[in-house]
Amino acid sequence: MPFTVMFLPTDASPAPGQFDAAVHDVVAAEAGPIAADGTVHPPGHPPFVLDRGDFALRQISGSTCHLIFDAARKTNSIVITAGRGGPYLMMKGTTGKLPEYEAVPAVTPLVVPDSGALCVRLRKALRWWNHDIARAQREGLLDANEGFVMPPPDPGSEMRVVEDTSGVAAHCERMIALMEARIGWTVRRRLVTRSDKWGVVWRADLLPKDDGAGLWRETCWFMKGRRSGYATSTQPLEMFDEKRTTVKPLPAE
Repeated sequence: MPFTVMFLPTDASPAPGQFDAAVHDVVAAEAGPIAADGTVHPPGHPPFVLDRGDFALRQISGSTCHLIFDAARKTNSIVITAGRGGPYLMMKGTTGKLPEYEAVPAVTPLVVPDSGALCVRLRKALRWWNHDIARAQREGLLDANEGFVMPPPDPGSEMRVVEDTSGVAAHCERMIALMEARIGWTVRRRLVTRSDKWGVVWRADLLPKDDGAGLWRETCWFMKGRRSGYATSTQPLEMFDEKRTTVKPLPAE
């Protein structure tokens, strides 16, 4: 599972329909051709994959940092990384600000003076990412190939549970209630099932506070061997990536 460096457009970035193409133009000009699957092989440096406007990396070289710095500056983008989060990074020379729906309250993007300083931050984030991937594999959340080991978001033919005596559903309900209170999402539908492989699984369709159209599927289950005992996953019901399957809403309660 590659480490991802994501670009967030500001109000000074190219228009939404042109933003990804603008990032691609910078990468092609400075790192060479982009293959049909997004792979880029900069001469003498580690390859990476350009997924729309984001960089999927396994290694980070000085050249990679310089490319990301340049692409973000030339497209007036803010940079964030996958994993544990961290500050929003604004390259020196970038103008513009994030739209209000993207902005994090009380957080100002950190200005990165040059590609060397960016490298320090990206390499630290990559080390934490690799640490967390290894821990997830030890706990059984990821397999040896870094694929997710989890119940499917769609319950399919799993047996419906009317009254769960295991305590799993009640615990998951409390966990999600805390998230609702913290970020303002609302549970629209919920369903409890049982399967031979996963045991009791609690699923819910959540409605984000600022998105009146898009529901998200939350899946929660008990997992032996995991430090906390419980695991959760979240994904949108409508998948915009054609390689992934759109999930049907849960039945009305």
